[in-house]
Amino acid sequence: MKKLTKEEIKYISALDGTYQSQYLPIFSHAELKIKEIITKYFWTLRPKCELIKVLDNYIKEIEKKIPKDLPNRDAYINGLKAKTNKFVKEYYTKALVSFSAILSIVVSNQARIGVKMPKISTPQELSTYIKSNKIKYRMWEQAKASVRVQGYPKKLDEYIGNFAKETIITSEPGRKGISLWQKAELDVRYSHQMEMLEECRKSGNDLFWISSHPDCSKRCEKWQGKLVSISKHATMSGFRVEKVDGNWVYSLTDIMAQKDKYGYNNNIICGFNCRHYLKSYTPGSSAPKQYEHVDIEKMRKVNDYLRAMERRIRYYKTNERLALVQGNKLEALKNHNKANVIIKLYKQECEHFGFAVQEFRINI
Repeated sequence: MKKLTKEEIKYISALDGTYQSQYLPIFSHAELKIKEIITKYFWTLRPKCELIKVLDNYIKEIEKKIPKDLPNRDAYINGLKAKTNKFVKEYYTKALVSFSAILSIVVSNQARIGVKMPKISTPQELSTYIKSNKIKYRMWEQAKASVRVQGYPKKLDEYIGNFAKETIITSEPGRKGISLWQKAELDVRYSHQMEMLEECRKSGNDLFWISSHPDCSKRCEKWQGKLVSISKHATMSGFRVEKVDGNWVYSLTDIMAQKDKYGYNNNIICGFNCRHYLKSYTPGSSAPKQYEHVDIEKMRKVNDYLRAMERRIRYYKTNERLALVQGNKLEALKNHNKANVIIKLYKQECEHFGFAVQEFRINI
């Protein structure tokens, strides 16, 4: 069994970007923008009714950008609406309750010690006041709940971090919600795969080899390199149809029809971000090169490792943007630097393992 070369790996990973870079940024930017809007409205205490109207208008703009032919298009829109409503509840309404409680403590403590206090009506003003009056904390040491007051700036930083971790998920009846990013990877790749399948049908051929690559998913590993029929149904167990030139032929239609525990047709060719392709069978032709299980497992771990780095980069970049909304330049800089450290390592690792660097996967 022959190992995949770095050039082949780079070609395969670059192929992903050709299709996904057109759509994934739409959802990455939408999630960030929704978080920025909600954070801004909480920070400046703008009316909730105005916030909801702005978010509704923004989601309508996103709807226009989502391709009309994208499968399950409504799942994205419904997911955006449902999660945005939850965000408003968790990161606007509940945050205001916390703000009001802390403000009440500050007012009562200042009145007790006779300190004149400027009018404060927003979280932004309260945060600025607390940070600029740290010397007065000594006078509050015995005051009830003074720790909550001193910890308010830190609480705001936690607010940013927790909000940055939140993910907008799809909403589909009978299916577990997945992130818009995952869903876009699935649907964009699925669209391309179905176009490829349609071209195969138009060719008049029925038998095709399924390609092989070493970083394939576990769901695909047992099917890659197999000979399949794109029209016939299985007549035997294991999705087998017949034997041709000593090779078992499997029913691709039946394999693709299987659903996973979450209700998705997540299998080879039609599965989450599947990158396998079909190659016409000709009498006497050989199966695509096979890879040792150890090589497959190794490359799978590399792929997972790089995807995890990409998620971490996007997280720190989101943190940075939300910190800037609150005027916290120090927190923004910390997250900016963390993102850059991982970006540098990410690019080095991509080069080391032979994977193409895909900028759209680390931008927001």
